[in-house]
Amino acid sequence: MKHSAPVLLTALALGCGAPRAAPTPPGPPPPPPDPSVDDMLGMIPDANANVVVVADAETTLASPVGAAMLESFSTAAGIDALQTCDVGIERWQTTLVSADSDVDGAIIIFVRAPNAGTDETFTCLAGLRTEPETTRTVDTHAQRPRLHVPEGGARLYSLSDNVVALVGPTWQASYEADATTPSGGRLEDAIGRLNRSASVSFVMMPDARTKARRPNVEATVGAFEAADALAMELAVTYIDAATATEESASLNAVLDKRSMMLKMLGVPATVLDAATVVPKGADATLSMTMTEGEVRQLSAVARNALKLATTTSQPASN
Repeated sequence: MKHSAPVLLTALALGCGAPRAAPTPPGPPPPPPDPSVDDMLGMIPDANANVVVVADAETTLASPVGAAMLESFSTAAGIDALQTCDVGIERWQTTLVSADSDVDGAIIIFVRAPNAGTDETFTCLAGLRTEPETTRTVDTHAQRPRLHVPEGGARLYSLSDNVVALVGPTWQASYEADATTPSGGRLEDAIGRLNRSASVSFVMMPDARTKARRPNVEATVGAFEAADALAMELAVTYIDAATATEESASLNAVLDKRSMMLKMLGVPATVLDAATVVPKGADATLSMTMTEGEVRQLSAVARNALKLATTTSQPASN
């Protein structure tokens, strides 16, 4: 019996002429998008956090003065070892740090860097043990890699292929619960004071120790711009303008008293001579610009201080 062309086409359309092909199995889900700075701020686990630092690391480190600043960090606390996993600090694009300085272990550090959150990077980081008797392990949280760091009890979480969050032990339970941070508290005030247009901006609300020693302080705010020179502005906000004027005079007296000692330690005289605290409303403000050469001198001072601190903190050998 002959079949006409329309009949054959109809049979094929209905799946009657040949077995159906097996469905293609679904592939892995696409990686989540990189969180923005606003997203990161919303992930800070505790409304009582009093320290917030936001840095456009990519722009800052690409500048001549940023490269000079990097020198003081490149060998600090094993940071140089991150280059082994291709996530050295020179590849960081965005950094956000928040903490509660009243509580040990209450800290979170976000970093955006190419491929920082991939399985391959986490496997590499697991091998960077700073203490031979410890073992770093990788598992998953929210279907993304999670690295357990026994040195200090921190955990590193992958938020996307390019963004990670290092969370101290005190905040890990709240962070993993993915609860919404309640409004109010010191964190909301700190975020509201950030200079989001600056390359680097930080705010520190007074903790319990500061309140006990300096009850008139409401906040400490700073902003930095790094290019061919480093422009910086630091301000301490007091309860009123009269207090800011009085405290500005006191801070200048302290600078004058310690200037000679700081010069002997290697701090450039040009930097110290230009350091003057000026009252502006309720703020005591220090504004200044440092050249690349001055920043390199300060970096050398910082490195020497770091070496000294590391040496003195090590136990004496028998």
